Amino acid sequence: EGEEISKVVVGKILSIEQHPNADKLVVCMVDVGADSPLQICTGATNLNVNDYVPVALDGSTLPGGKKIRKGKLRG
Repeated sequence: EGEEISKVVVGKILSIEQHPNADKLVVCMVDVGADSPLQICTGATNLNVNDYVPVALDGSTLPGGKKIRKGKLRG
């Protein structure tokens, strides 16, 4: 199982801030072991700093063939 999943890693949440242009979104800085942290916007409400979370990287594939691409969300 999981053969269709690719480019999903574990990340550690370094910071969480309210999105400046959306009441229901937060902006997280996430360490995924790269040269610099990734900025990820999410509507999840169950996150805390220092949590370890699954991160679908740019170009990843999820179950059902869903593709994840980097993009802008409300600026």
